[in-house]
Amino acid sequence: MKERLVEDWLSRINERGYQAAFVQILAAKGFTILRSGHSPYEHGKDVLAIAPEGEEVRAYQLKDGDMGLKEWERGYPQVVALVETIPTHPSLPKEFKFRPFLVTNGIFTDPALSRIEQTNQQWEKRKLPKLEVLDGRWMHVELTKLAADFWPTAPPDVRSFRALYLVDGRGDFDAEAFAKFLIAQLPEGLPQLDLERRSAALNIFVSYALSEFYRHKDHWSIFRAWVMTAARLACVAERAGATTTTLKASFDLAFDAAVNSLSELANECADDDAFKPNGLEWDEYTRLRNTVALGAWATWCLIGKKKNEECDKCIQLLKLFIQEGRLSFWGESCFTTLCSFVWILECHGHFAEAQALLINWLEELTARQQRGSDDPLFDAYASAEDTLIDLVESSASVEPIRPKSVHSHSLFPLVLLLVNRNCRQELAAHWLAVSHIVITMFKPAEPAGYLDWTCANGSETDQAFSQPQSWVELVAIAAAPSVNLLPRALRENDSFKLAFLMAFPHRLAWSIIGSLDRSTRECEAEAP
Repeated sequence: MKERLVEDWLSRINERGYQAAFVQILAAKGFTILRSGHSPYEHGKDVLAIAPEGEEVRAYQLKDGDMGLKEWERGYPQVVALVETIPTHPSLPKEFKFRPFLVTNGIFTDPALSRIEQTNQQWEKRKLPKLEVLDGRWMHVELTKLAADFWPTAPPDVRSFRALYLVDGRGDFDAEAFAKFLIAQLPEGLPQLDLERRSAALNIFVSYALSEFYRHKDHWSIFRAWVMTAARLACVAERAGATTTTLKASFDLAFDAAVNSLSELANECADDDAFKPNGLEWDEYTRLRNTVALGAWATWCLIGKKKNEECDKCIQLLKLFIQEGRLSFWGESCFTTLCSFVWILECHGHFAEAQALLINWLEELTARQQRGSDDPLFDAYASAEDTLIDLVESSASVEPIRPKSVHSHSLFPLVLLLVNRNCRQELAAHWLAVSHIVITMFKPAEPAGYLDWTCANGSETDQAFSQPQSWVELVAIAAAPSVNLLPRALRENDSFKLAFLMAFPHRLAWSIIGSLDRSTRECEAEAP
């Protein structure tokens, strides 16, 4: 099965889709990955890596499909940039040998190889490096060998893997099923060597499982899947107390793949027609899609700490959609998206609009999350897709609405965000209603539990704000998020923490949101 599956995958995946698997091959061979991804500043170098001995730097340009003369001539300017420009990166050694590679998941035809050889002779006369090639046959051998010992073999694992691999790839990402697959492929309690090898293999299998999502350019699903993969890698390493460079390389690869997919989504959002409906659409679906896409775009700007024309466009579109009511805050799981809007607005100096978003959400919560409410918001575990399905089904149902348990996961961090912005009067105006809402808080039994999609060990408690409430006490709580309770990946990497919050909208701990609020608000001093 594995040889045929790898062959099938290589035959239909594009360069973005196999990039993570390719880089994992390099990492498993001991290469230090300096950069992986596409950008205007790559100069033909999709992947930049230092060889294990440390004196050789390799750059790889990735293509998809068979490489004939037509494909060679079409991509020739990029190949010239690959070969003729010296790599630049702050981590490069002072002196190194440079080797450029052209990679495809197909094959190089004989005429193309002949043309490459002739071109290499011209480069050699100019004392430039020789272009080397790697094709799908090489990749097939390396991928099969790398994951050979860890292919799903037990019937449940085979079924789950096939179910993931054979999805349609257009918005049908099943996070619960994917989380179970990650656990099956990377269990806990492994010896360190097995942990390192299985971590590398996990990235390979995830690349396979996401092939249809890559083919259909479902960047949001790809982003969520790679963040979940990085979280699983970090979770198992945290519980094992392992901090090897090999494990870090696997984590970095998964997170880089997530950021690359977020970049692709941001690029699509920047297109002038990106938010126009494709034909006749249900209005609620359109508004929900706008909200998710804009949240992803804002997150990309925050991760890259970007203040450029594209981010200005994101801000202006966000403000327009808020003004025209073209966003849909579907339930409490949208709170992380709301946070991304608040932070990006504040980082660009739009403090009034950011505060208005928080106050509006406070009003929504206080109106709908009271005990006995017959129209409460969906809880933090319900995705945007879940809420759409429920809305469709409930609109067609004639059954009476049954009472629901009403509580809030997002009220506690929301109040503390407002406290950090000194919104004392605004909170006072709503405090009686705020104090009547049941707040549900989950605390994992140990730091690694934050990284579990479903954490089995922990405590969930219900509480409420006091009436009256000490402002001094609130200020003290808001100023001191318990970062020490978080696992290493969420303590030391704010970019991953932000991506994690977007992909895990049910992890609404103040230790995560509060520490992000503190770090993202540092850009306020730089705002125009």
